[in-house]
Amino acid sequence: MVEIPGSALSEEIIIVGAHYDSRTAMKGDNDLEKQRGRIPDNCVDPQQDSRWNTPGANDNGSGVAALLALAHAFKKRKFQRTLRLVAWVNEEFPFYANTFAADKRHQRYHASGMGSYHHALHCATGSDNSGIQENIVGVITLDTMGCYPGDGYIYPGKSLRDLFMKWILRMPETGDFVGFLSDAPSKTFMRNFAGHFSRESEIDTFCFSAPRILNVLLKNGAWSDDWSYWQFGYPGFIVTDMAYLRSPQYHRNDDTVEHIDFPEFAKVVWRLRESVEALAEKQI
Repeated sequence: MVEIPGSALSEEIIIVGAHYDSRTAMKGDNDLEKQRGRIPDNCVDPQQDSRWNTPGANDNGSGVAALLALAHAFKKRKFQRTLRLVAWVNEEFPFYANTFAADKRHQRYHASGMGSYHHALHCATGSDNSGIQENIVGVITLDTMGCYPGDGYIYPGKSLRDLFMKWILRMPETGDFVGFLSDAPSKTFMRNFAGHFSRESEIDTFCFSAPRILNVLLKNGAWSDDWSYWQFGYPGFIVTDMAYLRSPQYHRNDDTVEHIDFPEFAKVVWRLRESVEALAEKQI
């Protein structure tokens, strides 16, 4: 974690973070592969060799790379608000909040292993457990940012659930955009930031705030580490290439650096730098 203390508004904190673990070789991931039609029904053994040695270049090496690039760009800067850059562990299975059934105790028990959950709890209770909540203006999660196929979605969704997701999200027909996704209470924060990001930019953007009913229907209560901060009333959203829907390397052992679209990725990161700077200066 790196913090750049603010000047005039140091008590107002902006968090930008990325998880640095890649997905694990667990049966849950194989079930996902089976659902997508990528592996036969009889090939769900979590011990098979193809499910190990995960490089995680896009998920989430790309998010970590973006975080480091922002740290480098801001190392000699000072803003009105405090800017905190955080790298989190344990976002992937089996820690991720959405992995398990909707039973809250079961879900909270496993999700509490997420690094972002521990940090969010720290922000909400104070370093000395004083109960004094930090004033987190918003949290920006960087998760999978390197895949931009301009010829359409590689994986458009095969299950009824995924077809419904694509229909309800009303996404563009090509995958060369960057997505901004949030929960309902974070909608204004997310859309204000995305509006600045897309202003005078050649990068196509897509914004979506999940209504509560969608979470109930799909049991899909989060996009990534932003979930952890929502539990304590902090607004947050994810910046993502939506690899779940368009990358054939998503959660596979061929998620390697060769599949990163560096020219498009760089455009996103440097535009993100300008928008984070504006947010830290309270221009958003």
